[in-house]
Amino acid sequence: MPHSYQILVGGSPVEATLYGAIETLEIEENADLPGAFQLTVPVARTSSGDLTLVNDDVFQPFANVAVVVTASGKSPECIFDGYVLSQKLHLDQGATSARLTVFGQDASWMMNLEEKVKEWSDTDGTIANTIFDDYGFDTANENTDDDSGEHTEDTHTLMQRASDIQFLRMLARRTGKLCRVACGSQAGEYTGYFVTPKLDGEPAVTPLASSPRRRADRQLGFRVGRHAAHGGRREHGGVRRRRRGRCVR
Repeated sequence: MPHSYQILVGGSPVEATLYGAIETLEIEENADLPGAFQLTVPVARTSSGDLTLVNDDVFQPFANVAVVVTASGKSPECIFDGYVLSQKLHLDQGATSARLTVFGQDASWMMNLEEKVKEWSDTDGTIANTIFDDYGFDTANENTDDDSGEHTEDTHTLMQRASDIQFLRMLARRTGKLCRVACGSQAGEYTGYFVTPKLDGEPAVTPLASSPRRRADRQLGFRVGRHAAHGGRREHGGVRRRRRGRCVR
């Protein structure tokens, strides 16, 4: 069985004709930033004078987009699940090279919509789990491993003056932890991680903010990609799924 992939919008598969139109599809995973996707499709003119795909519901702002990959002999795996944040339309004279580029980020973007002022009195890991629960995300079992001491009113509390994801990433940077929201094996499943990065099975002793980045690239052998969503190098003949930062095992 060859490798295959499927695009879901709002939990439903897109029309089969869209796959033949896709010029590029890039998925990027990043330990320090939200995961992202970028998709490019050609744009043509309809008989009514409108532009194809631009006004379709498929890639409207805030549409939920998931990409599920099935490698040969393996179970389906959701490698991206997030939301459309922007569109870029390029038009040439005659519309022969017109294209639409769609960009989106993972579900952690939902945690960045509102700045909050809130006082916390608990451990860092428990605070992270409480915030993830507010969004209906599953929490990793390791979130409370190697946890901080408890912040109490008798000693000192934590004051949040930022969005939820900004606040958690600030806590993660100062304690050398990794904070991210990852999609599960199926679309619509999310897990919040607030964990200690590990290299070769051993905890990393340096914080992410000061340690060198390690990147592991994995290429799947089917044709859907050329360049990374955050400006990576070009790659013909396959989708390049990229991870930046420390590898968590």
